[in-house]
Amino acid sequence: MARAGGAGLAGDPHASGWTSVFAQGLAEALAGSRPPRQIAPWTTEQARRRIRQIGPLLPSGPRPVVRRVLTSAPRRDVVEMTVIVGIGPLTRAIAVRLERAPPDPGRPGRGRPWLCTVIEAA
Repeated sequence: MARAGGAGLAGDPHASGWTSVFAQGLAEALAGSRPPRQIAPWTTEQARRRIRQIGPLLPSGPRPVVRRVLTSAPRRDVVEMTVIVGIGPLTRAIAVRLERAPPDPGRPGRGRPWLCTVIEAA
């Protein structure tokens, strides 16, 4: 099930447009125009490590612009995104996997946040 932008079903992270907002924040963190700590609450340690590895490979300069976000839900509680980003005259693709965080027994009834667990860039 592929979706573009913020279209989605209730309960999905794309229903509120969150995937597009997260994609823009991630692109900015990778390009160095936003401190990576700003998206840390929505990333795992593995994803943060990958941001540190990939970031220097992307051109710095103009603020990146997310041109398109394609999402799919290969299974419940998993969303995979392809993010097409323009950085000046260049275009890059970022692949992202989001997983719903495990339930917090101390906060029953609260929505579980989505965490970025995998990031790849081309």
